[in-house]
Amino acid sequence: LTEAEYTNEIWNVKAMFDRHLPAHVPLFTVDGNHERSYARNGADMRLRFFMRPGSPVLWGEVEHCGGVVTNATFSLAALPSHVSRKSTPKDYYSRFVRPLGDGWMLGDDKFDGSGEKRGMGPCWVFFDKTKADGEPRAVGNAGSRLKPGDDRRAGVEAKLKPDFGKLRFGVWQEPFRRTSNEALVKRIEADKKAFTFK
Repeated sequence: LTEAEYTNEIWNVKAMFDRHLPAHVPLFTVDGNHERSYARNGADMRLRFFMRPGSPVLWGEVEHCGGVVTNATFSLAALPSHVSRKSTPKDYYSRFVRPLGDGWMLGDDKFDGSGEKRGMGPCWVFFDKTKADGEPRAVGNAGSRLKPGDDRRAGVEAKLKPDFGKLRFGVWQEPFRRTSNEALVKRIEADKKAFTFK
């Protein structure tokens, strides 16, 4: 990433924190990493985001720091190809969730990023499946099972083991130029190290 792209990504993370976490939770910045510590229902958690040289992925960790966890679910979702309409005819989309590398590609067969009128292309997400209590599942709007033709969102969700400890995850989407589904597959196959958590 260039310095401008890295700075833009950091501000995107801050905006996400501000939007989805309670206002009273402070944002910590340490050596370029972003962390939040908060308590929910008696369980203390730390959420950390960071990037590393040689990888375009925004990596993260959710760490259980104290208290009792009896039920936890983790999900990552996106609007594939940046295509989203409030009112659409039936089967307007063609969303999918497919295994790719260590994670999943969240995409659309119709808006596949292959041309000017076909969206910006897919997203890629990862989380440590060894921490899941059962198989992860493909989800759409509001966490329900994915309906490929009708759901604006596509994502992956899993129930976590109560003793998950620390869950590692990652998210990627090309922010500045169009990337097709096919191009992402080739990119990850050619540079698996960049898309592997270490």
